[in-house]
Amino acid sequence: QGILMLLKSRRELFTYVRQYMLIPIIVFLPWLLYVLPHLFTKTSDFWIPYVTMSDISVAFGLLFTGYERVWGFYDGNLAIISFSILILTAYLLYTHRSFIQRDRLAKALILWTFLPFCLVFFVSLVKPLYVPRYIIFSNVGYTLLLAYLAHQEKVLKRMLIVGIIFALSWHYTAFEIRYKHKDDVRKSVSEIYQLIDTNHHLYLQDPKMYFTVRYYYPDVPVYIYKDKDHTPSYVGLSLIPAGAFKTSLPLYPQKAILLKSNGKSEGVSIY
Repeated sequence: QGILMLLKSRRELFTYVRQYMLIPIIVFLPWLLYVLPHLFTKTSDFWIPYVTMSDISVAFGLLFTGYERVWGFYDGNLAIISFSILILTAYLLYTHRSFIQRDRLAKALILWTFLPFCLVFFVSLVKPLYVPRYIIFSNVGYTLLLAYLAHQEKVLKRMLIVGIIFALSWHYTAFEIRYKHKDDVRKSVSEIYQLIDTNHHLYLQDPKMYFTVRYYYPDVPVYIYKDKDHTPSYVGLSLIPAGAFKTSLPLYPQKAILLKSNGKSEGVSIY
């Protein structure tokens, strides 16, 4: 809606805001006034990292792929893909600058792509808000923008540009398929469940697995092998019972089956 507003004349803008946006803004304003103070003052224990100069240097690669650097599997390729997509974007924007000036759809795609991304990205230098999957629509807009500008090229150049976009996308996707997969926690817990008896307890290494395990097996006694005071609140800490946290293993003959973050498990106890 913001992009549409920027592309309208002043008279159209006033009419559009009065007819379609005034009531939603009034209704939403109290919630905004409530959330903003909490967001900027009570989120010190936050899982989102700050944006760094390293992130800025590969911003175009992050925008194009939607890659989250916390995973680490694509860091070695990010600089190359960022440089490549930057050159391609600069070429298309410069070559078709006259077309962009007179075409409303091109302007809309540019705003769709860069306005939310840049706003959230640079605010995150001060307050961490940038998570690629939260502004995934900018990645979609970026691909549409490149495709739309490439469509203005002659056939051979168009095919070459589309081929480059496809190759870069497939390169990242191949890494994502290979490295970014979820472990089958349900299968691991199912195997453990068949072995558990009165002398066994299930301990979790990662607090984030607690709700998944409890969902599939609500009758299994589950503990988190971690100090509650050192557990971040964003894992749903307020919903986890205090008794679910254990900082020591059971004494033999009782045993604990420790389920690790990667889905593997091992039997442990104190002798």
